[in-house]
Amino acid sequence: MARQLTDKAVREAKKRANRYSLSGSLGSGMPGRLVCDIAPTGTKTFYYRYRSGGQDKLIKVGRYGADGGTGALTLAQASEQARLLSERLKTTSDLKEALELDRRRDQEERRVKLAAARAADLNTLRALLDEYVKHLETAGKQSARDARNVFDNHVLKSNLAERPAATITSREITELVRRVSDAGKSRTAGKLRSFLHAAYALAVRAEHDPTASSTFVGFRIELNPVTPVAAGALAERVQPRDRALSAKELKAYMARLLGLPSMTGGALWLALLLGGQRPAQVLRLRLADVDLVGGTVRLFDPKGKRKQPRPHVLSLTVEARAVVSPIIAAREKLDDPGEWVFSSDLGKTAMRIETLSAAVHGIVTAMKEAKETREHFQMRDVRRTCETMLAAIGISKDIRAQILSHGLGGVQDRHYDRHEYMDEKRLALESWAAKLKEIAEDREPSPKVVPTTTAKVA
Repeated sequence: MARQLTDKAVREAKKRANRYSLSGSLGSGMPGRLVCDIAPTGTKTFYYRYRSGGQDKLIKVGRYGADGGTGALTLAQASEQARLLSERLKTTSDLKEALELDRRRDQEERRVKLAAARAADLNTLRALLDEYVKHLETAGKQSARDARNVFDNHVLKSNLAERPAATITSREITELVRRVSDAGKSRTAGKLRSFLHAAYALAVRAEHDPTASSTFVGFRIELNPVTPVAAGALAERVQPRDRALSAKELKAYMARLLGLPSMTGGALWLALLLGGQRPAQVLRLRLADVDLVGGTVRLFDPKGKRKQPRPHVLSLTVEARAVVSPIIAAREKLDDPGEWVFSSDLGKTAMRIETLSAAVHGIVTAMKEAKETREHFQMRDVRRTCETMLAAIGISKDIRAQILSHGLGGVQDRHYDRHEYMDEKRLALESWAAKLKEIAEDREPSPKVVPTTTAKVA
């Protein structure tokens, strides 16, 4: 038996052995009634009751709570919900079916919104830059580590990192790069602009480039926002380094190399003895790339846009052979000699370039304290020193290019010039080893030895 539905009646309704209910009308012209069911446990639940097809039907409105509370309804709130159902009843022949359709439609809308939100999370600038670094790593590019460091320090801590990459504007990129440039880091600003441009360019062409990872297609980037950011102005602010060590500085540098751990010192010595090779390429030297019988070493130059690193073969002088021979002899005694020549874990992983950078920094600091140098220098300055001194002892520009892997990616070098210059490179590196010995021993310079170029084989 239903009793009148009022605030007081609902509030004071007591639990009984049998279920009972209170009900009330929703107002003039509103079909159906609001019912409050009181269970034997004392729980009070609101229902909207209406007739359809000659039968009474119930739709649950919600649980009663005097103050509303979490998930609970006051009588006024329940009445409002019931009136909405009553209005809906006027427009449909099957209210429950209509509500079920509403529920499914709302559920689908929530699913679509959630999927869009997840897609936005996956397509952020952070995700794009991460994929770009992975792309560089897969291609074996030495710039991968540099790109990651630049992004970590100057992009991923900004408020742009979690934005969808496709929504980033040229103005925002400009401000990002400007902050780095204004901090006096023009070279880093140029790198940042270059890496960002390359990452976006890869995503732009991904849809029509079968060689690009399909992951980049999902970013839906059609235009490169970095293109309008002036690159020339940044380049003008970068002062090119022209630091080269004097003979006295180079002598002090070589003396201090002797005090380094064998692996670290060996890598820096080999880079020096091979005419000033890039230390990063020396660290990528595998045991299989050293031919002690033939007296050669094979490096790989990944710089530039080439998809495959270019093999770069050099002669091993007696001095260079003395650096790598003990390492290889020791490894050959192991069951698992590993893969890499310069390694701190018996060849399993290659030594990191940061290890060499730290060692050179330590040498420079010690040299400055000992007044062996007044000016700071870096590993790349040692490479520049080598080329300067190679020129001074009469090694031609063409042979220096062959030794140092300079500008050998042109059409002529790729397709027509098959001459490997091994005799010229061997003679030049032997002359260079003699020069280093002169410097180390403070002896008078020997006469210049100029390697001649033999006929080229087409």
